[in-house]
Amino acid sequence: MFDFTALAAMTVIVLAQSSPAMVDQPGQSLTAQPTQAVHLGHILGAAMQCPSLDPKRIRIDTIRFNFVLLAGAKTRSDFVVAGQEFSAAVIEGEDFLKAGRVNCKDTISELITLEKQTDVAVKTKTRRPK
Repeated sequence: MFDFTALAAMTVIVLAQSSPAMVDQPGQSLTAQPTQAVHLGHILGAAMQCPSLDPKRIRIDTIRFNFVLLAGAKTRSDFVVAGQEFSAAVIEGEDFLKAGRVNCKDTISELITLEKQTDVAVKTKTRRPK
């Protein structure tokens, strides 16, 4: 089985070390605030445990959510912190589903909502990181 937690962590590291463009969308609710990073991580982590979800979709969402965290970060340091919180939250999300605190039906519903929200954020104009 593919280790999606490792993929999430590697994506954060690669994005933090590179010089990718960042989204600049005034009024966009998706930011690198710790609560957003944790929320995205929890949903992704739980989704990883849902057998009906395609692993390719999870990989795409991992990259997409990391891009959203990058877009909301004012500095690379902010992004690294958000990425660390995201990675820890992915593990917690996996545990939530395994423990029965959340279920696949609700997780998939929330994942669909987040995919729609992040799709809008990813398609906006970009700016260079500071």
